[in-house]
Amino acid sequence: MFSRFEPKQDAAIFIAFILLPKFDMLSLTAALGPLKAANDQSGRNIFRWQLMSWDGGPVICSEGWSITVDSSVESDATAYITLVCAGEQPERNMPPTLPDHIRKLWRRGQSVGGLGSGTFVLARSGILAGHRFTLHWAHQPSFKAQWPNLEPSAEIYCIDRRIFTCAGGVASADMTLQLVHDRCGLKVSHGAMHACVITSRRSEAVEQMATIASRVQSRNKSLVKAVAWIEERFLDEDCLKGVAVAAGTSPRQLQRLFQAHLSKTPVQYMTELRIGHARALLAETNMSVQDVALICGYERPSTFAKVFRRRFGVPPSRYSHFGIDASTHKAISALQAC
Repeated sequence: MFSRFEPKQDAAIFIAFILLPKFDMLSLTAALGPLKAANDQSGRNIFRWQLMSWDGGPVICSEGWSITVDSSVESDATAYITLVCAGEQPERNMPPTLPDHIRKLWRRGQSVGGLGSGTFVLARSGILAGHRFTLHWAHQPSFKAQWPNLEPSAEIYCIDRRIFTCAGGVASADMTLQLVHDRCGLKVSHGAMHACVITSRRSEAVEQMATIASRVQSRNKSLVKAVAWIEERFLDEDCLKGVAVAAGTSPRQLQRLFQAHLSKTPVQYMTELRIGHARALLAETNMSVQDVALICGYERPSTFAKVFRRRFGVPPSRYSHFGIDASTHKAISALQAC
């Protein structure tokens, strides 16, 4: 797992964090917590890190805070690992030459990685083929639309040779805890884990999404099977055609189950999945509204626009990759969370 840039015995491991505009603060702080805790537990600086931006200037995170960095990316030439920390609209907030920079580091033998949607930069740099990798589940639809030949994992993090990727959020802590464990051993990693009030260290085999039963808060087998069927096929034209049979129940009983446990019909559940998928494609790709509508099962863009506006309060054209503004994005994100 370690490269030729691995420090000598007793030398601190240097980790560079490149922050993109609208990066996710939780992903960054969760990654840093175990590193600092490991230093505290061992009584010496096993790890050191720097926050960087492309030009060395402050970066505004997705929470709206302006974060002062230590340097520009030119200072990561000696880093053991360079991690790109991103968040909202990674393609839009990516410096045009950053993928080239990451590819250069990779070819020199350094380790690189991405927190959350930072994986977009790695994909753009062309180094992910043949590697296991992941990114936040919410960004995976738009990622797959742009790189159909790259299949992200559903796991919370992946460490494959010199590529470190994670879903972001608290999964960043899981990934750096693994790094602490591999570098410092069980005693220090357990101490760091407890210092961060983490009860157990999750392995990279853990998946990002909770089970369907826990999400719908029901163990009804027919409901769980129906939800799984729809989630696997919601972009198919005939998605709902065989759902009742697959669930082992009647269409009428299936309607009752969805209303009782989810307060919506199977059609409404499928529509929400389609519109959520459309939102991701519009925000993070260069696809036109018409193309997104067709992919998401709407032959008529006008029908798609009507459904989208009813859900988010704005037309899809205003939420496109180039048309969205900060206030619109915040408003839609709030609605999406409802």
